[in-house]
Amino acid sequence: MASPSTWSRVIRELVLRKNRIRIYPAKPKVGIRASAPGQIWHLDQTILRFGDGTKAFVPCIIDNYSRYVLAWKVSRDYGGARTKELIERALAKARSLRLEVKPNVLVDSGCANINEKVDILVDSRSISMTIAPKRYRTE
Repeated sequence: MASPSTWSRVIRELVLRKNRIRIYPAKPKVGIRASAPGQIWHLDQTILRFGDGTKAFVPCIIDNYSRYVLAWKVSRDYGGARTKELIERALAKARSLRLEVKPNVLVDSGCANINEKVDILVDSRSISMTIAPKRYRTE
């Protein structure tokens, strides 16, 4: 009979430790980082399902650098018009905070984000838009 502390001491003294080589590389710990406020915005939408079967859509725009919520809205439906309105509200909020930059808005490939109404903002050069690749999304 040997106690666990005795086994630990013998393993330490005889250097019987197993080589700990990772089979798979470590996942990156740091994601996309902005170097200044207003440089990168994230646009995402949460769907809340209630017990009576109704849904509420909560789109939100967050600044990557400061994690500040620039705009959000609760509504019963979603679409390009709502997304365009939300981006315009976020741009107005950024101007009120004295941020004079053209943000890069990161979105997923949902129909509320990629449509002709949102393309008007991109074409007017108010924003630039980046569609997240599938490997970064959690669907």
